[in-house]
Amino acid sequence: MNLAEVSKQIEFDAKKLVEKIRQFSRAQKSIWQKIPYLTLQVDRRTGYQEDNKRAYEEGYWPIRYGSILNNDHGIFIDLETGELVEAYNPKLLASDKDVLLLAQSPDRLKAQNIIDTLISQRREAILDDCYDSKKQTSWRNWTKRRYNLKPNRYSRVISPTRVYERNVRLFTLTADTQP
Repeated sequence: MNLAEVSKQIEFDAKKLVEKIRQFSRAQKSIWQKIPYLTLQVDRRTGYQEDNKRAYEEGYWPIRYGSILNNDHGIFIDLETGELVEAYNPKLLASDKDVLLLAQSPDRLKAQNIIDTLISQRREAILDDCYDSKKQTSWRNWTKRRYNLKPNRYSRVISPTRVYERNVRLFTLTADTQP
């Protein structure tokens, strides 16, 4: 094989691997759909976590890579479909380049690992002295109704377009406050 053929074969194999990674994530759709409800059960017990709020309000879970991706989280998992989408604009599929990086850490795409972590967090003792269980129960019930959250099924209430528009506003506000 000459260099051109080898290069073409690498490109072909990379595209096949990207599709396998996407299929792996989509195949776990029924597990991904449990995450929004569980994150609501965990949120505010020991503090506030943006990832939890994003899951139950918007239906996305970030894949964090730090130094592997150019940004803190360039890929979200769409918890309704299992698709890998862009973090900033979830109307778009994640780039093949970013998806290919997931081949280095396939455990990050195992939905059951995230479920197990959330269940463990739900069992942790509440550390906040200001935690009012009646207020939290009321808030959780209101949030379940507002976002139509069910334990084993998720259907998005906020459209990907609205999420993108919110991201644009937040990015613009952040950029305007930078020196």
